[in-house]
Amino acid sequence: MNPEGRLVFAVDTVACVCPDDGEYRKNLTVSTPEGLEIALWSKNRYDAQTQTQYSPGRYVLSRAGEELRREEMDFQTHLYRMGEMDALLERPKGYVTFQDVSFTYPDADEPALSHISFTAEPGKTTAIIGSTGCGESTIVRLIPRFFDVTQGAVRIDGVDVREMSQNKLRSLMG
Repeated sequence: MNPEGRLVFAVDTVACVCPDDGEYRKNLTVSTPEGLEIALWSKNRYDAQTQTQYSPGRYVLSRAGEELRREEMDFQTHLYRMGEMDALLERPKGYVTFQDVSFTYPDADEPALSHISFTAEPGKTTAIIGSTGCGESTIVRLIPRFFDVTQGAVRIDGVDVREMSQNKLRSLMG
């Protein structure tokens, strides 16, 4: 890793309210074979009136305790109440997107699906083809949330199905 390069991190969405932190705290540290250390420092504040989670973060790159680089980031995530996304789908377009979906059945040792990504577009035929037991039925069962994905997201018109009430979600099924 070159200390002059860019720091790139994957950021996921916040699923719940995080407790307020007064000070930055170290959440994660990654060390490289070259002796570099990347640390994520963050603090949280939740504004109940706007339902917004504020999570400023700081990434620090160092070697042997000497800070080489620092990047400040400001994350703001609106936290929706269950069913609040329903209004966005009053007139659904019909796009169904699987975004890096993985799923493991409860008590199973191996995932039934691993890193599946595709978009089924309205008015077009999408075929899910495979031999017995390779996951076609599992894909179909994840759309109405008979099960929730273990990684990734299933979206209808861009809205994660986990953010919709099951009544609204299932009313969209034709």
